[in-house]
Amino acid sequence: MMSQSVAEAKIYGRRRARVLRAALLTTAGVGLLHVLTACSSNQGRLAYVATGEGVFAFRINSHSGAPTEVLGSPFVAKTSATTATSPAGIAVHTSDRFLYVTNQSDNTISKFTINSLSGALTEVLPRTAAGLGPGPMVLDASGSFLFVGNQVSNDVSVFSVGTNGALSAASTVSVGSAPSSLALPSSGNFLFVAVPNFSAIYVFSVSSGSLNPVNGSPFLLSSGVASVGVDPQGRFLYVPNPSQNTVSGFAIQSAGGLSPIPGSPFSAGTAPVAAGVDPSGSFLYVANFGSTNLSQYTINSSNGAVTPITSSTTGTAGTNPQFLVFDPGGKTLFVGSVGAPSISQLTIKNDGSLSVTSNTIPLSSVPRALALTR
Repeated sequence: MMSQSVAEAKIYGRRRARVLRAALLTTAGVGLLHVLTACSSNQGRLAYVATGEGVFAFRINSHSGAPTEVLGSPFVAKTSATTATSPAGIAVHTSDRFLYVTNQSDNTISKFTINSLSGALTEVLPRTAAGLGPGPMVLDASGSFLFVGNQVSNDVSVFSVGTNGALSAASTVSVGSAPSSLALPSSGNFLFVAVPNFSAIYVFSVSSGSLNPVNGSPFLLSSGVASVGVDPQGRFLYVPNPSQNTVSGFAIQSAGGLSPIPGSPFSAGTAPVAAGVDPSGSFLYVANFGSTNLSQYTINSSNGAVTPITSSTTGTAGTNPQFLVFDPGGKTLFVGSVGAPSISQLTIKNDGSLSVTSNTIPLSSVPRALALTR
């Protein structure tokens, strides 16, 4: 017979094994909880920044706005084993499944698929041929057509977008010199193209991928042109005038013509280069490259006239702000600065004034464009 001490030892051993198994199961459960918590904490929009080094990717926390760089960033479409294709323009498809990037060094457009969980990008080859020096780009609200400004061949290319995100050439129109920016209201009926060398704004009617100049286009501005910004409803157009430290405003007529807004041009900071209207169409913001700050205005919904929100230009963001991008929810303004390469986040208050946050994204290369998922 087994001695009592031996029997007790075996019983103790079996009990200890059960305790260890329970502990392991609990640990596994806690680990799974940590994984699930980490996944939920990552929820938020993705932000993609085009730079000369490639596309930097960040997850923007939906509560704090804090950015977290995506593993594998920057993502590079390569011309060689070590060289990026010099990304210039960037656009996220309305489905949030695809990202498009213009490549100035090889005159192409890259399509990337977006991993919705990780935010990682995977390029889908072959690339699509564009014009020479493709730069700024914009998608229509339905995600059916992509418009690209080519800064060496001096034209605008239009591509139809397939259900799988593939691009097919639809049409091309000349604008005579390098287009600096494109603007398309949500209605998608007119495309506005800034051509600084001519101090001109080209306006095209849009129909199933075809572009036709409207009567009076191009519209010339004696005060100069840097870029174009349009309100989402397609009622008003705003144009920074860098040499005059002003911003010109225009009412968009039903046929696409432009009529000066009463009181235009409006005072801005030093060397304004970019204008943006928030998604509600209530506020105008202008990036002043020279004075390194932003001008803020309320928009008169009847005639488009603007009124400064403060007596001076405030909302400083970065050094030499170059472009403005709104969060699709309309609560955050992202500012791309080139003097000290970075993307700054500003909160839009109910009255349109801006509040500086600590959520700045420092970059190792100059940002050229920014796009966000929805």
